[in-house]
Amino acid sequence: MKKTIIEKTMVVLATAVLASLAGCNQPEAFDDIDGFRKFMAGTWKADNSTWEFTFAPDGNLSSFHNNLDVQIVVKEGGGLKKVDDSTKLEYSIGPCQAKYAPDTANLAVTIVTELYVLEFPNGALQGSSTDTFSGKVSRQDKTWNAKWTSRGKLIGFDSGSQKDPVTRELIFKKLPPPK
Repeated sequence: MKKTIIEKTMVVLATAVLASLAGCNQPEAFDDIDGFRKFMAGTWKADNSTWEFTFAPDGNLSSFHNNLDVQIVVKEGGGLKKVDDSTKLEYSIGPCQAKYAPDTANLAVTIVTELYVLEFPNGALQGSSTDTFSGKVSRQDKTWNAKWTSRGKLIGFDSGSQKDPVTRELIFKKLPPPK
């Protein structure tokens, strides 16, 4: 009975992890169309989520916070982060892309986590994920209405089965620059 509860808890946590881990070690800059790089530079935070993206003035994604509220600096390529007092996250981030289509004002960001290990006091989860964010950006309102889709695979758990994608609508708002 105890084992079943632990297994169910690990499945729930695995789903949350797959829906939240991300990173980039080879960012691709935005196409410099209509001064979009200048407009996009800064931090964009999602309402009702800890997702947050910071874009450098050259259009590259410089850092982000994932759904576990772990900040990942894009140029790191990988690292070890403490999630809370008893949980650690080790990750290897893969390539990411940020593309803007001026005719539709659509921004699409893709983030790949090649491998992660989430260590708990009673065990660990290991897997990979790809997160995509796509939607219309409003320069006037400084918002980005994005559909977030997360696809992941657990390794060494449930025979490494592919999990169904998690999809959620997020509204990002551009934060004022720090003073």
